[in-house]
Amino acid sequence: MITGGGRRLGASHLLCPSLLELIAMVRISRGRRQPGGHLAPRHRARRTHNASRVARALLIASLVALVGMFLGPGTGWTYWTATAGGEGAAATGTMLPPTEVTGSVSEEPGTVEVTWTEAVAPGGGPGQGYFLTRTREGDGTTSAACGTSPSAPTTSLKCQDQPQPDGDYHYVVTAIHQTWTAASNPSNTVNIDTLAPEAPSAPQLTTASDTGSSPTDRVTNDPTPTLTGTAEPGSTVTVFAVGTAVGTGVATAGTYSITTSVLGEGSQTLTAAATDGAGNTGPASSGTQVTIDTLRPAVTVDQQAGQADPTNSEPINYGVRFSEPVTGFTADDVELRAPAGATALVTGTGATYNVAVTAMTTDGTVTIRVASEAAHDLAGNGNHPSTSTDDSVTRDTAAPAAPSAPTLTAQSDSGTSDSDRITHVTTPTFTGTAEAGTTVTLYSGGVAVGSGAAATEGSYAIATTSLAEGTATITAAATDAAGNTSSPSTGTMITIDATAPAAPSAPDLIAGSDSWSPQAAGTTDTDNITNDTTPTFAGTAVPDSTVTLYSDGMFLTSGVAGGGSYSITPGTLAQQAQTVNATASDAAGNASAASPGITVTIDSTAPTVAITHVTYSNGLVTTTGTAGIGGGDAGNVHVVICSENAFPCSSGSTDYAGTATVNQTTGGWTNTSSDLQTCLLLVCTGPGQIYVQATQADHAGNIGISNTVPRSYS
Repeated sequence: MITGGGRRLGASHLLCPSLLELIAMVRISRGRRQPGGHLAPRHRARRTHNASRVARALLIASLVALVGMFLGPGTGWTYWTATAGGEGAAATGTMLPPTEVTGSVSEEPGTVEVTWTEAVAPGGGPGQGYFLTRTREGDGTTSAACGTSPSAPTTSLKCQDQPQPDGDYHYVVTAIHQTWTAASNPSNTVNIDTLAPEAPSAPQLTTASDTGSSPTDRVTNDPTPTLTGTAEPGSTVTVFAVGTAVGTGVATAGTYSITTSVLGEGSQTLTAAATDGAGNTGPASSGTQVTIDTLRPAVTVDQQAGQADPTNSEPINYGVRFSEPVTGFTADDVELRAPAGATALVTGTGATYNVAVTAMTTDGTVTIRVASEAAHDLAGNGNHPSTSTDDSVTRDTAAPAAPSAPTLTAQSDSGTSDSDRITHVTTPTFTGTAEAGTTVTLYSGGVAVGSGAAATEGSYAIATTSLAEGTATITAAATDAAGNTSSPSTGTMITIDATAPAAPSAPDLIAGSDSWSPQAAGTTDTDNITNDTTPTFAGTAVPDSTVTLYSDGMFLTSGVAGGGSYSITPGTLAQQAQTVNATASDAAGNASAASPGITVTIDSTAPTVAITHVTYSNGLVTTTGTAGIGGGDAGNVHVVICSENAFPCSSGSTDYAGTATVNQTTGGWTNTSSDLQTCLLLVCTGPGQIYVQATQADHAGNIGISNTVPRSYS
């Protein structure tokens, strides 16, 4: 039965056993160890005896080491046994070392994580622990790793080595089981590199990615452009757009070429940073400003501001406006639809151009358009087809027909006639007909004096500017929307007279209309008191002017002052005192100032006179009565006695006439006269009956007649 253990001897230990190996052999020769490395008590008394056997043990160990040298690391094992008599004997077995030893750089700078698979001890169980050594490959320096040692092994299958200086290292894991050990093969080479690479050069767009008119302006329509630059050879370069990673690549032989992910529209700053194999990332490069523009320019085509439409002149100008500056736009890019002979000339730059169309030989409609891809923006995007709100202009060089002769409107033809073309209106209105939609211009002596539009049915009505006094010939011409003007119309002669005539003389009531009565003392045919309700007035005025009479400012009637004199009979005048005056107006309707006025009294009411009593006595006839006492009534009455009931007394009739004074307070009066009898020697002859009648006159010549009173002689 095996009561003790030995350790595997590598080939390197064949001639030069280590101190550990010698101690192990001495211990083997001394007997079994107790746990903790102490010898059992029963062996201590035999130390001297056992020492003599050390040489034999060394010989056996050397043979075992020789076998291990041929078998290689991790395969040969040597064991020693102690017999009951204390004699040590060598024996061999198998303990499999750790495998798959792998070192990898950790996130913490300079540190390495080492992992391995567990060793298999004799009998199939795992080893009791592991210790690691680290060898720097540059100078071969070997040191304990992960804080382990033969006396302080780890039971884990991985460990974290403490930070080490930059360099290449490999690790060996040695398994320990009781007094046996088994070393692994060296791990992979682990490079510790804590030095970050330098910043790459600023990323640059490749010529193929820098689209558009310039390969160096960094304006492109490629949303996934390729960028190049230099960086630490073998490092991984990451390109950033405004701090966001948009692509990575390896700097092969110190040069990188990276195609980004899709970049957003607009201007952005691209930088690059390099990360070496150890994971060290250097500072960002300087930035490169790049503009991504994948939008096609829009373009509009419209008439230029101020372009007449229709027009009879050239050029016809269009404004072509792109949504951004473009290049490459020429006359060849203009789709021209126009009358025969038309050519286009393009001027402008950037986003704004003018297209001038000329050389047309006929009239018609002119339209232009800009085709797709006619011009390109800085990024190389071709334009969309043009759009327009007004890209059509009509060329029209044909003049309209002449308008009709202007006609002075009745409202503007002032004066005695509304068709004699004599007016005092200095801005008269004329009417006529012309081509519908044209602008009609009126001329006086070749000078424009007014304009207006001919309506859809072709009629026009135009008020002129102020015209000078005198005669003038008015003509009209029509101009269409294209600016073509017709020949003049036939002329219309008018007279402008804005000067008023002189005021007429004051109206005079003619004698034939100024009634009176000799019975009314003081009345004449010049006192302007009359019972004529339609009297006639006469006076002088500008020859052939129209004289208008007014009573207290109210119109009475008009008449013509033929030869400079007028005689006018108005309608019925009011029964009252009133002021009558006159104005004169000429043929143009200019009215003079009012003449001086005269006061005229119209009174057609006769006084009221009555006989109240007639007496006959002793050859005398006494008559009494009443009469008017108004301001215009005469102050006496006229008494008439006729032999017949006929007044005035008929021819051959004996009559009597006398007067009586009217009491101005009571209106009474009395008249005494002889009768109509002739008596001789008591014989009287005469009419047997008389008739008495009284009359009273007023200042207007009205005669009031009393009642007739008959009386018979007794």
